[in-house]
Amino acid sequence: FRARLQDRTGNIGDWTGWIKGQSNANADDYLESIGDGFLTDKDGDRLTGDIDTNIEAIIQNALANNATVEHQWAQYGTVRADILIVKTTIAEVDRGLAELRTQVQVQIDDVTAVLEDKLTATIDADGATAIHTLKAGIRINDVFYNAGMSIAVLAETGKPVITRIGFNANQFVLMSGSGDKQYSPFAVINGQVFISDAFIQDASITSAKIANASIGTAKLSDRLSSDNYSPGMQGLSINFRTGEFELNGNSPGQGRRVMTNIRDDYYNGSNQLVLRIGKLR
Repeated sequence: FRARLQDRTGNIGDWTGWIKGQSNANADDYLESIGDGFLTDKDGDRLTGDIDTNIEAIIQNALANNATVEHQWAQYGTVRADILIVKTTIAEVDRGLAELRTQVQVQIDDVTAVLEDKLTATIDADGATAIHTLKAGIRINDVFYNAGMSIAVLAETGKPVITRIGFNANQFVLMSGSGDKQYSPFAVINGQVFISDAFIQDASITSAKIANASIGTAKLSDRLSSDNYSPGMQGLSINFRTGEFELNGNSPGQGRRVMTNIRDDYYNGSNQLVLRIGKLR
């Protein structure tokens, strides 16, 4: 692109030189931004945070907020089991809160297994939020291992409304089928995605391995091109419908090559045909 300035009296300046640019095709940059945005919002912070396993402190805090507490527990030596239900409702001049929390927990010495189901609806000066988190965790030697999911709608003041479902786990596995014929068509294991079969209308791929473990069978119905492709100018393009292969330099003016099933053409930096191999016309 290039630009020039025009002042309020109508005087127009000269054009600037051409400036080359392209949209960001690095998926990691987008994923980092999406992840950071999620983690800094209320639903992401709650999903990834540890579950409070201090039952007594939870009860005391609930009673201080005039909450209703249902607590069933049993203990034998260092073994303790708890089921806790806390219902909190707050209605004031400028804010309201309704929250239901269920916690199931068992502890032996320094090992704790816990599940938490928490539903929270709020409206205040900062906006309105509705967040539901379901979490499971195990604490071993003060190290907490956490998995869970969240469903949330955030309508915070001055921000776009966000509707979001989030998952937090080392392994995310989708199962299909029934009986003894169940299988997983989709899974995410330690950050790597595995897909059995996919139909994709449009895809941007930074790096791909075809027929080499990453993609066993690839059906490409139209075109494969580099992210900087511009017809006759730069980048690479393979048109699967016409059988045409076009190879350009990484910037305009470096020459190019166009190959079809009947000939191979070479162009210089001035876009002049300098060599043709195969059928002349």
